[in-house]
Amino acid sequence: MVDVFTDQAQLKSIMPAKKINFGLLYMGLLIFILGIVYYFREKNGITVFVSFNKLWSILLIFAGLSIIAARTFKMVVLGVFLTLSVLYISVLTLVQPVDYLQIIKDFNNIELRENQNNYDILLENKATNINLNSANFNDNIEYFFESNYTNLKAEILQNENNKIIYKNNEIWKGVGNYYKNLNISVPKDNSYKFIITGEYNNIDLVLNNLKVNNLIIDSRLSNINIDLKDISSDIDIDINTTLSLIKLKNIQDIGVEMIVNNRASNLSIGNLVKAEDEDKIIYKSNDFDSKSKKVKINLNTKFSSIEVK
Repeated sequence: MVDVFTDQAQLKSIMPAKKINFGLLYMGLLIFILGIVYYFREKNGITVFVSFNKLWSILLIFAGLSIIAARTFKMVVLGVFLTLSVLYISVLTLVQPVDYLQIIKDFNNIELRENQNNYDILLENKATNINLNSANFNDNIEYFFESNYTNLKAEILQNENNKIIYKNNEIWKGVGNYYKNLNISVPKDNSYKFIITGEYNNIDLVLNNLKVNNLIIDSRLSNINIDLKDISSDIDIDINTTLSLIKLKNIQDIGVEMIVNNRASNLSIGNLVKAEDEDKIIYKSNDFDSKSKKVKINLNTKFSSIEVK
């Protein structure tokens, strides 16, 4: 006859105790500490910057600690000591003073070609704050760029005489406190087509006294502010965004026609009136046809908020 209780007791005595996963312990404590540091980053004067090179070493440490077996008290003590030691080194490596990262600043200009009045300006960046406005000078475009991790190369393409490109596709060096700010001043006497693509935090466009024939914005997760006061020409605007906040300001003295191609957007249309059209959702100024300057806006948005005032 089999003694069930005796057999279970014998099996329990020979079964190994459940080992502690020091890799998970290390990763959990590291994420917790970095989260606390990042939450209080403004008060404590430090920042978290995890470069991709260091991220690989963290993953290797996690893998190494995860395979350490700890079935005895001595191994548990050794594993805990090793985990805390490596955790201490990791935190010191990833947590840096706010001024640790070098600030790169570049104030420069692009000379415009003689007898060339029309320019296509392409802005193709990532994680950038863009500020664009008009300038009183006539012979160049000035820009000021600052970043804590990358440079910017701006040039007029040799094979296209009228295209100016501000492009930087450098992969982010890490996860943490990084930024790129680009401020551009363009002459008022030329006419422009602006194409803005990429991922941005803020896009601020002050089009006062500028001749902008076409403006194309293809972005997501952005705050987009377009000031249309005293524009110098009719403008066609195409906006393709996802999860963005779009604000169109100072439309009182111009005629506005806005076509909305997605019903999911949150609309605050100001004085615009919905026009009768079976195929499209169109909002227009009451006196659209009588205005000397007109702006036609084509919106392709998803889950975005649109405010017109």
